[in-house]
Amino acid sequence: MVKGRYVGQTHWLHSAVLFPIAIYWLDQQERKKSKCWQIMQDCKSIARFIKLQWSPQPLTGSCGRSLPMRTLADQLISNHLRTFETVYRVFHVPTFMDEYSRFWSDPNDASDSTTIKIQLCLAIGASFHDHQFSLRTKALQWIHEASSWLTMSENMWFSISGLQIMCLIQLARLNVKAFSGDQVWVSAGTFFRTAISMGLHLDPSILPKMSVFQAEMRRRLWTTIIELSLAASVEAGAPPQISCRDFNCQSPSNLNDSQLNADANNIPIPAAPHLFTDTSLQICFGRSFSTRLAIADILNRPPSSPATYEEILKFSTELSLCCRSLADSLCSFGNAVSDFQRRLCEMLTQRYFIILHLSYTPLASTEPLYYFSRKMCVETALKLLYPTLQASLDGDPTLASLHAAIDIGPKCEEFQRLMICGSGPFRSIPFQCIMSIASELLAVLQESRPEPSQFCTASAPPSSAIIRASASNSLRNLELCLLLRAAVSWMESRILAGETNVKDYLFVNILLAHAEALMGALSPSEVMQRKAAEALPHAAAILRGMNGSETNCETPVTEEYGQGDIHNLWTNECPELGYEDLLSMMGTIVEEF
Repeated sequence: MVKGRYVGQTHWLHSAVLFPIAIYWLDQQERKKSKCWQIMQDCKSIARFIKLQWSPQPLTGSCGRSLPMRTLADQLISNHLRTFETVYRVFHVPTFMDEYSRFWSDPNDASDSTTIKIQLCLAIGASFHDHQFSLRTKALQWIHEASSWLTMSENMWFSISGLQIMCLIQLARLNVKAFSGDQVWVSAGTFFRTAISMGLHLDPSILPKMSVFQAEMRRRLWTTIIELSLAASVEAGAPPQISCRDFNCQSPSNLNDSQLNADANNIPIPAAPHLFTDTSLQICFGRSFSTRLAIADILNRPPSSPATYEEILKFSTELSLCCRSLADSLCSFGNAVSDFQRRLCEMLTQRYFIILHLSYTPLASTEPLYYFSRKMCVETALKLLYPTLQASLDGDPTLASLHAAIDIGPKCEEFQRLMICGSGPFRSIPFQCIMSIASELLAVLQESRPEPSQFCTASAPPSSAIIRASASNSLRNLELCLLLRAAVSWMESRILAGETNVKDYLFVNILLAHAEALMGALSPSEVMQRKAAEALPHAAAILRGMNGSETNCETPVTEEYGQGDIHNLWTNECPELGYEDLLSMMGTIVEEF
């Protein structure tokens, strides 16, 4: 339970609680009301003021009053259409572009639904505009206007246009706006049930006769709706709102948009599966849906009926086959698939390896049976982190060399911007991967940890001492440590792009300090204290720069959403526990996982 909310095992928090020493240290800072704790309160206060500055204006009158110039709008629309629209199909693109062109010919004559759809596409495309997310305030305004308009226009709900708006709002909330996962999951129930009430869960072949265009649009929308519903379930750590028994709607046909026409009566011939079309990515990604749905269901089921390890291994094998099939399909399409599309599909599929196996990794040190889970988490995390941290790798020649040896391809600017500016899964997936490599590094270092009497209490080890200590370990340990440093840089970039919650940044700094302390034979608590004392003022300075003020904001803060206080999970449940009690409780929790 976190702040009155229950989170299942797919939630990111289950990766953070694998580090009892770091959580205990954070808990102690709050108990002592230390300098670090005081700076954290400053960061919360500044964040509150920043969020107030971003607060959208209420929708009064008609929408569309905050649209950008046509040139910028064209760029943002293009950003959305070549990225998310290729995987989460919402539109028949030629029809939408006709509406878009007519809108600019006479904006006052355009319908509100057309304006709302355009604004939502602009909001989603804004996350790809630059590395600073300079259009964040505009994007939040567009999302707010769309949500307000839809609430006031219930007659639009039960229409294809209304469902398109619901899908775009859900996609924007999941990936752009910093809603908490459970809020997105709750809102997903509305548009999911709306789709069922319109019969989208039934294949058009068994419904009253309709055109090929209508049938294909219904299949595309249904596939997108169930994908967004599943994504919301995973983010919230909540049970899926659907099972494969609840629908028989087939996947979209392998057709290009140019083959579909709302006024034509001809029946287009779908392309062969190995030929790339405008729906190929949605089809290929959707093939693993039943496996991913089953994983979310088994992990977020009530604790009274936990998954067995045999079930975990069974689903891991099925997911491996799905990932191999996806990789083969993407490879067969050649250059028709962009680097962004390939990396997005791979990340959204392979993340399920992490949530399947992460809770078993701490047991691998004492139970060889679980070593497979430990290995799967580390290998998957490395595979996903190199593209995510690509912008932070150039500063370290060792990582740059390892990155070149792995050969994951050239930098993808759009993917980098999404990883820095995006929220939802593009915050939680990298965080879970970072926790995986931190868990591996600390586990290996702990096994070779010197006796407490060997700890020195001198100042933090110089960089050369850390590298010498690393050289005595494997290259993998050095790689993991350097990746943690790159992760710190990546999280700093997210703060510079408008991420107001600095707990991710602080937590990874603490884990890095713990690892460096073990590598340099120092006291972990002292190095953690020193690292936090460096990181928090730096984060506060960035936030003050965003707020346009050099003074502290002392207004009390109540966070409406965000990561939440990790250490409050422990202080609320067991305020009198000591460190040994905490470790014992952690062991019990891990076994229950």
